[in-house]
Amino acid sequence: MLLVLLTAVILPFVVCDPDSSKVCLPDKIQFNTYSIETDVNAVVAIDYTRKLLGTRSTNNSVVDDLATGKSYVTDASGSCQQYLLPLDKLYPQCLPAGASFGGDIYIGFGPNRVPAEAWESPYNGGILRMAFSNQPGQPRYPILAKFIDGKGDRFTTFYFNPNETISAANIFDIPDPCPPATFG
Repeated sequence: MLLVLLTAVILPFVVCDPDSSKVCLPDKIQFNTYSIETDVNAVVAIDYTRKLLGTRSTNNSVVDDLATGKSYVTDASGSCQQYLLPLDKLYPQCLPAGASFGGDIYIGFGPNRVPAEAWESPYNGGILRMAFSNQPGQPRYPILAKFIDGKGDRFTTFYFNPNETISAANIFDIPDPCPPATFG
């Protein structure tokens, strides 16, 4: 009897948890972000077919080449420097298989609320908690992210205006020259 009771309680959690590796962004996506802690807005575009991620804010623009593992950072004055992109910073198209399902949630209110899923995964030396849209027949879009780094600092980012068309002109352009960064 105890075995039947334990099976009835545990089985729904084992069977019903969605497969995190099926939570994937479209091949091309552009969205706006807003960081609460830094008060910075940005336009972000990711083209997984070209393996490029571009970010443009008032502070700088960044192009991450996911194929070569290089990041090109251009500051507000137009000066560009090249950095090695840490492997754990590579922005995956799909959640890793080890991501933990946090549950079904809704973002918004009333008839305009959006069904979403909450997920948690190790990321870049900390924990990343994200909410992704989950509307039937629609692509998955990020909605909200909270990153807790290894020191316990928290960074919250809102994602809005997602689109599968990359319209930000030249967001993947890398200035020439863009020499490797020097330290010291």
